[in-house]
Amino acid sequence: MNHKYYTSYYENYKDIPNDWYCIALFDDAPELLKNMNNFLSNRSSVFAPSKELMKEFLENKSVLNNDLEEKYIKEVLNNFQIWKKHNPDSGVDNFREWIEMLDMTLSKDQDWKCVVFMTKEHSSTNTFRYTFRKLMSYNKIEIQELNKQKQPNKKNTAELF
Repeated sequence: MNHKYYTSYYENYKDIPNDWYCIALFDDAPELLKNMNNFLSNRSSVFAPSKELMKEFLENKSVLNNDLEEKYIKEVLNNFQIWKKHNPDSGVDNFREWIEMLDMTLSKDQDWKCVVFMTKEHSSTNTFRYTFRKLMSYNKIEIQELNKQKQPNKKNTAELF
């Protein structure tokens, strides 16, 4: 892999260097971030949970239990299979190769140093972001939670709205 991979939440965006590429795991990013040149927010994100799963998640007080976690992983892997069906000549056969293709694409686009998958969830455990890290790790893709120190006198993303 050409990049280091992290997960984080939107409020940390202000502390992320401009040469890091940020990807919204699902379409809940603040409008301000959607216009940044190092931020991708895609309404049809292949990493996004379905509306039904989001509803279950919210009904469960925004905590992923084992059942919801398993459903999310199945959805992401199913999204990969759908992508694969529509891109039969890609040469990509599994989830890891899919991420490797993303990695190569980002290397061609610009000299991005790292990639950060982002959500609005603040907690780093029992969330979609946490489960996404588990899925990446299971596929032998190094990823960790980005722990940025709060900088004094800087507005966080929530304060911009």
